[in-house]
Amino acid sequence: MAELENGGSKKRIGAAASFTLAAALALLFAAVFFHFGVPFLDTIKYAAGVFFLVYIPGRILLRIIGLESRGLETTVLSMLLGLTTTTILDKFARILGVEILFFLWIGFCAAFAVLGMVKHPPQPRNFRLRITPSGLGFGLVLLAVFAVLFMDNYRNGLRQPDGSLIVNLHYHDGFVRHAVVRELSHSVPPQMPFAAGFPLSYHYGMDLFNSIFYRHLHIGVCDLNYRLSLTLFFVLLSLMLFVLLNELAGSAAAAALGSGLVLFGGGGFSYLSTLFWGIPQWGNVFFSFYFINFVNINSFVPGLAILLAGFFALARYFRTGNRGWLVLSVLLLAGSFEYKMFFAVPVFGALALTAVHALVFRKDLRPLHALLWTGICSAPLLAAALFGNRGGPEFVLRLKFVDWFIFMLKDLKLAGPFAAWKNLIMRSQINLTTLGAAVLAVILFFVGGFGLNLLGVPLLFRKVRRADREGPMPVFLAGFIVACIGYFFLVHLSLGGTPRNFTNSYVYTMAPLVLCLFWSEQLAAFIAGKRMAWKSIVVGLVFILSIPNTAWLLWNKVRSPQPRVFYRDFLETVDWLNANTREDDVVMSTARIKFICYFADRRVVLDNTAQSFPTWHMTSVQFAERENDIARFFAEPRLNADVLSKYGVSYVWAVRGEGPLGDEPGLGSGIHCFEGLNTTTIRKFRKICRLELVFRDGPNALYRVHKLAKEKQSILLFEEKGGQRLLTTLAGRLEAVF
Repeated sequence: MAELENGGSKKRIGAAASFTLAAALALLFAAVFFHFGVPFLDTIKYAAGVFFLVYIPGRILLRIIGLESRGLETTVLSMLLGLTTTTILDKFARILGVEILFFLWIGFCAAFAVLGMVKHPPQPRNFRLRITPSGLGFGLVLLAVFAVLFMDNYRNGLRQPDGSLIVNLHYHDGFVRHAVVRELSHSVPPQMPFAAGFPLSYHYGMDLFNSIFYRHLHIGVCDLNYRLSLTLFFVLLSLMLFVLLNELAGSAAAAALGSGLVLFGGGGFSYLSTLFWGIPQWGNVFFSFYFINFVNINSFVPGLAILLAGFFALARYFRTGNRGWLVLSVLLLAGSFEYKMFFAVPVFGALALTAVHALVFRKDLRPLHALLWTGICSAPLLAAALFGNRGGPEFVLRLKFVDWFIFMLKDLKLAGPFAAWKNLIMRSQINLTTLGAAVLAVILFFVGGFGLNLLGVPLLFRKVRRADREGPMPVFLAGFIVACIGYFFLVHLSLGGTPRNFTNSYVYTMAPLVLCLFWSEQLAAFIAGKRMAWKSIVVGLVFILSIPNTAWLLWNKVRSPQPRVFYRDFLETVDWLNANTREDDVVMSTARIKFICYFADRRVVLDNTAQSFPTWHMTSVQFAERENDIARFFAEPRLNADVLSKYGVSYVWAVRGEGPLGDEPGLGSGIHCFEGLNTTTIRKFRKICRLELVFRDGPNALYRVHKLAKEKQSILLFEEKGGQRLLTTLAGRLEAVF
């Protein structure tokens, strides 16, 4: 039972009332989602799925490990542990072709939970529900989270009365997640849905989790990505921040302040560069603005929540020595790699640094145990990512200084420091001027990127120096920050010789984020004991200086959403593909038709859109080859059937007014296509397939590719006469004229 304090009296609230309150909250969310187009039944299915696929497995694992904690901690840890294990188990069960193991695990957890309730029925619990300033503060943080979702994500991907669908693409690079969810609904390990044939081998945990609901519960991808799952991930991240900060600082005030500052205070003083130099936030000059990843359907959100849960378990292990917390920290830290592979480097770097420090100064083996077991537990995930990429684009990592400072100086138009820094880097001129420019660049970069979070450095240093009393956790967090910065500046990532270093900013943004944990503790200690008026002034000033980046981003997204309309004929065509084609069929379309794989559960030869990042996932040579092959086929489909064979195309999507297929009636026996043979004198072609028109809606036409049996393939001679192109058999019989 619960006890509600009201002055000196206490009112007892029973389990029925608590259940009623929970049901009322669930109905409120269902009503909100229904307002944004989510069917009421889908919300119920999602809630049930989260309970049975996430919470129950996580709660059972905590019991197996032998961990018990307070109510909020237990709930959040159960959710994040269940989220991790469900995703990973589903992945490997499907890779190994024994998906029955996944369902057996879920069934075992459900049976275990029921058996536990029968043996040990839930007992009434006494707890006091109090309204505190810290509780109110964290409540405001949660309200701000829902306000952000309400203004932006909930309004995205909505069906219109005319049957069309609108997606707002401003500052929205996570749209590609729709395609990945659809791909994972039928293929694990997946291929790139926007470039059929290439494997997609790394950190697709969030998409795999959503695909479970899409595949088994038939909940729409837009509803999952924009509304249901994004709400779940944001809430879990917010709650985990509060729980972690409360553990590290021992202060609910620090937990409430830190939750708000971490969620909404990223980017440091980057807003000054936008205000005075007009630098767009998308090209953040200090590379530390991570909130943009929060609202972009990015796996950074659930991955960060899982990672922070791993931090919490590790801190509890260092404080208590209970090996159950070690097991939990290992599972969560390793599991976070499935959601964001980039987390692996700073985690292992921080664990290694902490292990060395603990062995040298304290003869403490606990960090070493955490390092070894995290490595063992994460090995299958890292191996699956490595070996699953065979035949795919080869990313190359090497140690090399990456000069982010010069980009900052150039963008800020600081000509003098830019020239001096360039001379220093090129070693053409080393003097007091160039050294001064180097110092200025470093200070400007970190002050601009970290902002007020740098005020947490003194507290971090003090805790590291007092490691004999504070334990290894401050050393771990300091090592994590150092590893993030080191990775950003010293690891060079390339694909086909082209730099891909911007990806490393995911790691770098973690440095100011983790430092914010100490800044919030410092801030809470500073305002403790002061009058409420002074507290309000100080906290208000801190947030005014911390949140402009987030506020400016949201203002621009809401004011100028850059909507992309997907009309009814397009959606009806992809619906036909979903209903009438096989899961492994490949579609090829003209360059005009884009985003097919975002709405059809089918791969395409190439989706040449900014949202698919094709030039980021493949080399420029591979991209140009596909682009040229597509253009060549649609310019003359009859003579370029080799393109269909090359990419395993099953269906061709043509559009009226663009090439022969768009205007071809496609009646009768269909359109025969030929591939050229390598001959030096006479041009020869082989008839290898037939295109059959199977669907037309408005300007869109779908052709099915029928491969001819070998005995029906024939070799033909090609010649041009009187403006016509002729294909004749070797016996001289006319086969085709066009």
